[in-house]
Amino acid sequence: MIKFFIALLTSLNLNASSFKEQRTNKISPLADTMISIEKQKQATSQKTISTMSIRKNKFKAFNETNSKKKNWSIRMSSYGIPKLLSGDRTKRYYGTPEGIFNTFITENKDMLGIDINNLKLTTQSQFLNTKHLYYQQYYKNIPVEFSYVKLHLTDNGEITQYNAKYYPDINIDINPKTTMEQARFAISSELGSFSVSTSTLVIYPDELNNRYYLAWKIEINGGNGSMNGNWVYYINSDNNSILFKYDKRQYSCNLQEETNGTVKGMVYDISPVPEGADNGPYYWVPKIQAPISDQYVFAGGLLKSTTTKSDGEYCINYGEGDEGAKVFMTTMGPYFSVLNFSGQPYFYTNGLYQWRTTPTKLSVQSYDNDSTITYALSPSYSINTGEALAYTGPLFDTLNIGEVDNCSNPIDNDMIFVLDSNNNAVSTFFGKDKSNIFGGLIPDQSYKIKIKSDQSLSGNFIINYSSYVVLTNPAGKGNGNVTFETPDNGTSINVFYHLNRIRNFMMKFNSKCGGIGCIDLNKRVSIMSQVYGDKATGDCYQPNTMWNAFYDLDHDAIFYGKGIEMGGYYKDFGLDGTVVRHEYGHLVMNRIYPIIYFGEFGAISEAISDYFSLSSFWDEGKTLTMLGNFIGTGEGVTRDLSTITKKMPDDWAGEVHDDGMILSGALYKIRKDPTYSLGTITYGGELLNKADLYIFGALFYFPDNFENFLEALVDTCKQINGTCSDESKIRTAFSEHGIGSQSVSDIHEPNNGPEYATDISTFNTIQAYIDYNGDEDYYALTLNEGLFHARLYLPDSQQYHGFYHAYNMFLFDSYRKYVTDISPVVVPALCYSENVPDHCFTRNNYVDLYYSVTKPQIYYIAVTGGVNGYYNNGTDFNSLLPYTLNYDPDLRSSVNAESVLSKFDEDEIEFSVKVPKFEYLNDLTHNWDLGSEFEFCELGCIKILDNNLNELSTNYITVTPSDGSSYNSYDTTGNPVIKGKIKFQSYAGKTFSQRYPAVGTIYLKLYANNHMSGITGDTFNLGTSNPINLTANSNSFISYNNIINSNNATMTLKYETKEASNIKIYVYTATGQLVKKIYEGQGYGKMSFSWDGTDDSGKKLSSGIYYIKTEGAVNKVEKVAIVR
Repeated sequence: MIKFFIALLTSLNLNASSFKEQRTNKISPLADTMISIEKQKQATSQKTISTMSIRKNKFKAFNETNSKKKNWSIRMSSYGIPKLLSGDRTKRYYGTPEGIFNTFITENKDMLGIDINNLKLTTQSQFLNTKHLYYQQYYKNIPVEFSYVKLHLTDNGEITQYNAKYYPDINIDINPKTTMEQARFAISSELGSFSVSTSTLVIYPDELNNRYYLAWKIEINGGNGSMNGNWVYYINSDNNSILFKYDKRQYSCNLQEETNGTVKGMVYDISPVPEGADNGPYYWVPKIQAPISDQYVFAGGLLKSTTTKSDGEYCINYGEGDEGAKVFMTTMGPYFSVLNFSGQPYFYTNGLYQWRTTPTKLSVQSYDNDSTITYALSPSYSINTGEALAYTGPLFDTLNIGEVDNCSNPIDNDMIFVLDSNNNAVSTFFGKDKSNIFGGLIPDQSYKIKIKSDQSLSGNFIINYSSYVVLTNPAGKGNGNVTFETPDNGTSINVFYHLNRIRNFMMKFNSKCGGIGCIDLNKRVSIMSQVYGDKATGDCYQPNTMWNAFYDLDHDAIFYGKGIEMGGYYKDFGLDGTVVRHEYGHLVMNRIYPIIYFGEFGAISEAISDYFSLSSFWDEGKTLTMLGNFIGTGEGVTRDLSTITKKMPDDWAGEVHDDGMILSGALYKIRKDPTYSLGTITYGGELLNKADLYIFGALFYFPDNFENFLEALVDTCKQINGTCSDESKIRTAFSEHGIGSQSVSDIHEPNNGPEYATDISTFNTIQAYIDYNGDEDYYALTLNEGLFHARLYLPDSQQYHGFYHAYNMFLFDSYRKYVTDISPVVVPALCYSENVPDHCFTRNNYVDLYYSVTKPQIYYIAVTGGVNGYYNNGTDFNSLLPYTLNYDPDLRSSVNAESVLSKFDEDEIEFSVKVPKFEYLNDLTHNWDLGSEFEFCELGCIKILDNNLNELSTNYITVTPSDGSSYNSYDTTGNPVIKGKIKFQSYAGKTFSQRYPAVGTIYLKLYANNHMSGITGDTFNLGTSNPINLTANSNSFISYNNIINSNNATMTLKYETKEASNIKIYVYTATGQLVKKIYEGQGYGKMSFSWDGTDDSGKKLSSGIYYIKTEGAVNKVEKVAIVR
């Protein structure tokens, strides 16, 4: 189990959010004013500026020559195209309205920028004395959605107004990668059941982000619960993602005809003890009655449902004359499902109900390691006429899956999930020897059990029965006003309340990317409250409890521990709203990019979670500055952001919560400190705190150390606010905490994280330093399948003869997931602290790391000071003595390249390389492809190498995406890849073969930008391809540099053949003795070889004359001299 990890759960198909929220789009494709406001904040391209200038000059001429009063006004679109002409009348035109339209558009094409061949008449109408024509834009006979060109003219042929929403420069593939049925399935995961009215392919323009999509436009009727409507969906035909949707139905809400009410909960506004000492429950602050938003409410059964609004209200329309129905609900909504870890169910209904059981036998006694197994269960129910099913769920007779100690440390990382029929998580369990556990209230007729196992051990469970809830009198409206207070001391409703509050807060910033947001926060997450571990430890010694809370990225769930038992009550983590919201901060950060929970990277995660937890309270008008005051341990350790004086590197402790305060102190300053506060900004039509917005945006640079977080923050400010007048405040606030450039000896700094990693793919020995407390050095290299070996030579202790600093080495994959590590054996007697071992020494002067690579990709090696008792980089280092890292390079290709068109000097070669993709959907400040970690920069990201790996000019190639639209694609197995194509061309009057006559075999070396490249200017090496033979136009053999001596140690051979043949290239002495087989095998095209004057054993041949003989398509002998 890796703490606070990510969940990928689709929303329950009942209603993914409140009725109103589902039908509200602040910046929809038709919100022209909002789009215009947002586009004004973006930099206008030089091309658009130039085009706009030309068209304004054309307009001046038009106003002079084709007006009644020379009083035309013009408004331009963001594309530099007139979107409105008004205020005057043209000369009189003759002919039909369509003929007048064609004449006007054609004679003014340079001003209007419209290609009349792309337009089709959609509507023609007349009101009073004005005729109105409405044309739609098409691209390759596919309609461009939301486009129009409208002309309004009088009966006598005078044009009074012109409107256009026209999208120029569309250039996309019009062949869908998905079918309409697949798109329909994507909708069903959100709506449930429905019928399709119409479906067609359209071009969907995303004007805000200057992108176009080939999309399935599907009109449907249906949907479950509050999602019932007459919906129009736009589905990306590349990957079935939902681009946009709206409900065409117009609604009115007559409360006399509905089931309605208000849901409130008894919760802690902040926590039982938001400040001061905890003197026991008698002195706790009283709970408040707060509206519960985003909670599912069902009426009369499972077919009618909605979600509560922000004020806790709900209403469910039953139609004319219907008397309504009884309601039922639990701590579940579109975004969270909260269940007590003991399986104690709680729900509310204003009707009568019964618990019943039905046999559902499922016995699993073992399962495979490192796998995911799902079991579908469809219980049968005994339901009488007039009754209705409300909930069902499994009864675990026994459960023995996974094991976690009482500090939240995993012992066995297996987990078991209860899912509804649409794979939405209801609950998540682990535990040894549990019995009689109810698996959760599932608002569905069927459900699933899923096991996710790690690489060792196996568990078991038995389900003999499902338990279900039946409403015995569902008909008829009851009192729908509800006040929740769950029997677990209110923990479950408290957790549910605070999680929905911080999610709504985070959506203020997340929504600024349009669509569903920069990241998907609509996926439902399983939340477990009052969690207890399986094993007491020395640090967490009380049985049947857990002294921590954590977000589990591996299993996509949040767990809130039961807390310390204080003699009659528990310091329950779920009762402290600051801790509840803190864990959601980890989820948000991991939705953007995966965290390495170590060093500065892990400290950033803690700082961000602390900051947004408190900021969400500040947004509500509260003034607290302290987290975890009620808890005081684990994730709830008390942290007051307003009093932080910690600085880097002096106060580095090697514990992520403590070290996170170095950064969170700076974040607090730019939000709340009068000296440094950045104030507010209107962005996306909403007044926001600059610090909140900039900090959220900075996460999309994937910052992994304090310094590059600072640079990302400043760059975000510049992207959003132009020149960033706040830069001085930001840098000064951060410098107060020692964040900025450190004085270092290491030439590779800064490299404290994957985004700043030093690319070592071209050399295999590095000498560097651990320069200061908290310093960690990351190195990136591409590896293919095979055994990888790295050795780290450790610096001398200089205190004890024969002892060395106990530095550590870690290996992470391209997704930042931990792979393996190596630590030297330390001498305990030489550790400075017994409780938290730190600053230890070892007798070994090096450590070796071995790993069997099975997936070719980029890997990251991290070198850190000695790991302490918190399993973090401690204070063991010597900034004056270097360490040395070397590794055995694997020169096999990680880039796949193949010829797709063989033509002499015009070869076309397609390349692809696997790359990671993360979960984020859009970037607040960039225009990166969905979820991409790396961005391919065309000619700037490719090198052509000869057979000796010498770099050749790229002037002789063009680079394009393989599909003509995007370099980001997928291979046949669904893995994300960067995929493109090069084509050879002439340059400066020469072909490639004329410029490089000796080159036959080439390699492609690929690079890419990462999210910090805009600041650092560096690119990452993605790897080198397999050899590619260029196309030959003759059968020939040529040798170059035929004298091998001290100035010319290697000669080049080029063998060309127009047809595949068996080839031999051998070296003989003057007496006919075979001494070297340069090549033997199949060959085709132009092939290059090198020979360094050695024999088959690698021994240098003596001076003399030698003969190179070829066989195959070319039979020839070349003479070569070796001079020693």
